[in-house]
Amino acid sequence: MGILSLVLVKHPWFFGRGYFFVRLLLRDYVKNIILQRTLQTEPIINWCFNLIRFLMKKLAYFLFFFSAFEALCGLYFPLAAQDFDALEGIPYIRNYSPKDYRADFQNWTILQDKRGIMYFGNNEGVLEFDGAFWRLIQMPNKSVVRSLAIDKDGTIYVGAAGELGLLQANAKGQMVYQSLKSKLPAANQNFADVWRVIPTQAGVIFQTFNEIFVLQNGNFQVIKPETTFHVSFMVNQRYFVRQRERGLMTYENGRLRLLPDGELFASERVYAMLPYDENKVLIVSRGKGLYLYDGNGIEKFDSPDEKILVESQVYAGLPLPDGTYALASTQQGLFIVGKNGKILKNYNKESGLQNNSIYNLFLDKQQNLWMALEYGISFLKLNSPFEFFDERLNIEGGINHIELDTDENRLFLCTNKGLFTRNLNIDPKTKQNRFELIENTDGQSWFVRKVNEQWLFGHSEGLFQIKGKKAIRNAEVSSLISISPLGEYPGHLIGGSSAGLHTFESQKGNWSLKANLKGFEGYFEQFSFFQEDEQGFLWTSREDKGVMRLKLNNALDSLIFNKFFESSQHNLPSNLKIRVFSVNNRVVFATEKGIYRFNSKTNVFEKDPLDAYLSEPMRVFFLAEDSQGNIWFSAEKEIGVLLKQGGGKYKAYTKPFFKLLGENILYIRPVNANHAFFGTTNGLVFYNGKSVELLEKNMQNFSVLIRRVEKVSGNDPIVFGGNFVDKQLKLLDEQNAFQVPNLPFEVGYGLRFNFVATDYEENSKIQYQYYLEGFDSQWSAWTSRTDKEYTNLPEGRYTFHVRAKNMYQLQSKEAKYTFVILPPWYRTYWAYGVYIISFSLLIWAIINL
Repeated sequence: MGILSLVLVKHPWFFGRGYFFVRLLLRDYVKNIILQRTLQTEPIINWCFNLIRFLMKKLAYFLFFFSAFEALCGLYFPLAAQDFDALEGIPYIRNYSPKDYRADFQNWTILQDKRGIMYFGNNEGVLEFDGAFWRLIQMPNKSVVRSLAIDKDGTIYVGAAGELGLLQANAKGQMVYQSLKSKLPAANQNFADVWRVIPTQAGVIFQTFNEIFVLQNGNFQVIKPETTFHVSFMVNQRYFVRQRERGLMTYENGRLRLLPDGELFASERVYAMLPYDENKVLIVSRGKGLYLYDGNGIEKFDSPDEKILVESQVYAGLPLPDGTYALASTQQGLFIVGKNGKILKNYNKESGLQNNSIYNLFLDKQQNLWMALEYGISFLKLNSPFEFFDERLNIEGGINHIELDTDENRLFLCTNKGLFTRNLNIDPKTKQNRFELIENTDGQSWFVRKVNEQWLFGHSEGLFQIKGKKAIRNAEVSSLISISPLGEYPGHLIGGSSAGLHTFESQKGNWSLKANLKGFEGYFEQFSFFQEDEQGFLWTSREDKGVMRLKLNNALDSLIFNKFFESSQHNLPSNLKIRVFSVNNRVVFATEKGIYRFNSKTNVFEKDPLDAYLSEPMRVFFLAEDSQGNIWFSAEKEIGVLLKQGGGKYKAYTKPFFKLLGENILYIRPVNANHAFFGTTNGLVFYNGKSVELLEKNMQNFSVLIRRVEKVSGNDPIVFGGNFVDKQLKLLDEQNAFQVPNLPFEVGYGLRFNFVATDYEENSKIQYQYYLEGFDSQWSAWTSRTDKEYTNLPEGRYTFHVRAKNMYQLQSKEAKYTFVILPPWYRTYWAYGVYIISFSLLIWAIINL
């Protein structure tokens, strides 16, 4: 009760609503007592004691009620009202420009095969991409490819301008285009763009504006419209097509039939049809918004954001795993829309896309969203738990400190360009999510902190107080880096600057410099971290001179040196880069070799129990505790959170945070187990743990592929083109005996293997291990290289093995390729036969001549 009472007395709520609650109790009681005292003659001193007893009793009841309510509900007042799940920044988007894939800027369609290879319909042909290498497969007429589709057997079909066919591996396993145009009746071989290719149970449908070609059992059926076709869709195992001037139709039993109410779309264009539930289809029209088809008719579906969707000109759509929809537009990029038609998010050029015109969408095996753009190709990590905030949202400079103003529902960021702020919750339609610089804060800013209901701000020019959107200087100090309230002296602070230590005091709502502390000249240039222990000692450090334990005199104008601790005498791993933090109600020290604490009995440092949760001894940069007692950390080789368990135990959770390795994290402001802010040199990163489940489910969905085996020199270098096939050139998952090549001895002089993992999030962070069975004795070290060259291989049978590890440290299955190096001609069986015959003749000749 004592601890909770102390928390409440210091709690902002107590000085707000709690203050008025107590004041009302006091007012009513005083009224009653005064009325009674006018009728009685008891001494005034007894009246005062009664008043105090009454107030203490009422306050005790109040504290007991509050503590019980807090225990039952897990209530934490400063954070309860914030909807952090709605916080929107810039997602992880990776853009591929025409310079990357070396083809035309315009792309129309997207596909992924069973192995994970991506394909894109481009103005110059089909682009093949495996995460490392791009390859262009052109059409015979070098035309634009408008549509791609894959059937249940893994065959990829292609629809182009004046061309239709499929992609097929040749004998060496390299994917090539195979035209089917010659199988059409001669009268139908002159056609324009094939806008849709859709495999169905009735065959593969190729749809142009003037024909529908249905391929079944190697033969084509041709269906002509009464007017012209527009576009078509496959939803819930049914094929739909819009016919201009007629309406929305379905293809059944070899013929087209108008849907009930389908005439609504005789002149209204339809650009997306998506499954809504088991029996309904969501229809997205160009000019009139959304409709629902239930099998019996079509009715208007009112969306609260219909005007925005219509004006943005939706061009394509896709259902998402969480029950929402991705809608691509030609004017405003990508919309994520709920089942009620409400826009949840909008990703456009401001969010990081190359442009706002999107022609097609595709969800890959890891649930990443690919976009075919008017200019280029974009990749969106839909299930990422991270949102990014940087210069695109008006944040300038690296982030030194982060704080939440829960009363005003805003976020503060201290950077080397000033103090920035923005509202936490943003309307996704207005996108007013840019940060604003608070007035009078230009320059280096170090911290922002709430003390006694006042927001204080450390700047290169001193101590400032934030009032609204303006900063007012209270005390002039050069480069005030940090402050800490002095628990034994209410209304006073200690601060560290580039010039040393200072104390400040509060007077009439403002803070003034009390003293420049004496007694430590020559030891430190600046103090970045302060923590007060349970005995009232202050602990601080400098990154290259160890740890200091300090005590102030009662006048708060000078320091009493208690102890200076160095590594050689006090069991610290070194004097370098030590930082002081307070977690779990104790002072701990982040060092080059892990987390330490001070043992006051032995007067030396020892490993803190938290250190056991690190995977290995390593430098720790930052520690912070959230409202639920979880401890967040940033270290040399891992970043994550220690989730609080029962009995003082923790569980380390690091998997999604491998994404942040390589970022220079300067500050962590955790909220709870699911939300935290990371300040980096490149901007702000927000973590939303509620997105992690889908990420973890799909982060393992990748494989490693041997994409190419080639001779280092000579003509016709390709030995293997990346696809395993049988004698009929049908695709196989693994190599069979038919594809084990017998290579001439000369090839062993130089053979190169190219390989890649089909994880498209962070290709540069993927690591590979390989070994050549029959030549290497063990696996190689992990490397980021995607090729391996062998030279001087003797004759024999070899199998190349490779495996991959993605940035989440998850390992793929092996990929293997077997080949045989033949002996040189002079070590072949027939050569040995010649040698034996020649030697025999020689012996015969010697004997008989």
